Amino acid sequence: MVVVDTDPSTDGVQPGPLTVNEGGTASFTVVLNMQPPGNTFITVSYVDPSFVSGVAAIPRPFSTSTWNVAQTVIITGIQDTDSSDDMGTIRFIDTVTTTVYGTLSYIVIDDDLPTLTFAADAYSVQETGGNVVTLTVNISPQLATASSVTVQATGGTAAGSDYRLSTTTLTLPASMDTATFTVTGVADMRTEGEETLTLELVVVAGERYLLGSPSSTEVTIADNSQDPPPSSLTLRASTLTPEEGAMVTVTATLDRPAQMDTTVTLTPSGTAVGADYTLSPTSITITAGEREGTATITIARDSVADGGETIILNAASTSPRLTADAITLTIADVPPGLAVAPAALTVAEGAMATYTLVLRTPPSADVVVTV
Repeated sequence: MVVVDTDPSTDGVQPGPLTVNEGGTASFTVVLNMQPPGNTFITVSYVDPSFVSGVAAIPRPFSTSTWNVAQTVIITGIQDTDSSDDMGTIRFIDTVTTTVYGTLSYIVIDDDLPTLTFAADAYSVQETGGNVVTLTVNISPQLATASSVTVQATGGTAAGSDYRLSTTTLTLPASMDTATFTVTGVADMRTEGEETLTLELVVVAGERYLLGSPSSTEVTIADNSQDPPPSSLTLRASTLTPEEGAMVTVTATLDRPAQMDTTVTLTPSGTAVGADYTLSPTSITITAGEREGTATITIARDSVADGGETIILNAASTSPRLTADAITLTIADVPPGLAVAPAALTVAEGAMATYTLVLRTPPSADVVVTV
């Protein structure tokens, strides 16, 4: 019998399997395990000759004096066009008696990794609900075993609510040239124009394939909204003549429902200064599908007779680009004096009752009230 060692550099015998790369070489040693009666010639037989190549026989015969001297054999992995590893067996045969003295198994590591590419670098789909486009990923050469690749949205103007992916982990079948997935357009009521979605293939950790070009593609989502966008903006206040201390609700109104969240910026001017009132917020958001949004003006109290200060409020939006007519609020001074609460008080004989005095305006000095 022969003893095969695939790694003579280590202690002990390493019987295999032997690993060799496509286009590369690997070596092993062969020695007899007992002394032969005479010269022994060993034929090397490759059961799968399409996988590896090498010598047809051990270079020198094993003799009665050299039977235990190891001889080195080198094999070469043969290049092929598939993407699978190959496995085979080498037999060691007595050239004279044809007795099989031993075998060695080997694995040829493939270097023909499949390459994945999108079949096209651009696709398109309508926003109309249920409209679908099929995207194709080419696999070349074919995979020997099934695998998977990640499909990732990496850019574009489309929001996640504008489309649906059939999968984000695409199965790559074995022995097939392509794999497919779909993008579905999602209908909405907003006029957005064409939007784009960039999809990219990402290698799954541990999988054996390469990414070619193009490994990303752009999907254009065509807008199908039929309703026209808003064309006018108006501004109104719950009162145009608020008193000091009052709160005024300001409402911005579109003539049609907003097709996207719309920001209306409020710009105040007039004779009233910042200490005379507070505007909150300074911009109104009209949410998609709605027509109105509100803000609040809180008028401050003071002890100064201002004589009707004004707040002029302008409003404008950028998308859509609209401007409202300005409105003017005139602040009415609250006259100085006392407010008594309650206005009428009833008290029983021998009992006590309470009433409250409140100044109408902030005083400039301490106030003494004579009852």
